[in-house]
Amino acid sequence: MIDDLGGLLELVATTWPFDEANYPPLAGATDEQRLTFALAHVMIHQRKALGALATLVDRADHGQPLDIREVEPVVWKMLVNALRLAGLAGLSAERLAELIGDWAALPPGSHPRKRE
Repeated sequence: MIDDLGGLLELVATTWPFDEANYPPLAGATDEQRLTFALAHVMIHQRKALGALATLVDRADHGQPLDIREVEPVVWKMLVNALRLAGLAGLSAERLAELIGDWAALPPGSHPRKRE
């Protein structure tokens, strides 16, 4: 079992690569076109995960019981999407930890500055 962020980044990158075998429209695409496609595809899957969460919350808003176990697939799908995005952006586990740690150290309500 993988229990570290670096291992998860590698697992996601190797299990779901953005290549022609998985995404035929990428055949003959330039590097920039591949990156644009990949970013858009991750966004689509993140929207799908958010939609699943919205469905659960909406049902609860209308009086149906919320089973928190139904949130589990939303969580891991959103994490996979975030890890795919991190990989596309070239962010290592160490850099992600640094960025999150820096943000956590800011006063409440503060926002991190853009990468310089």
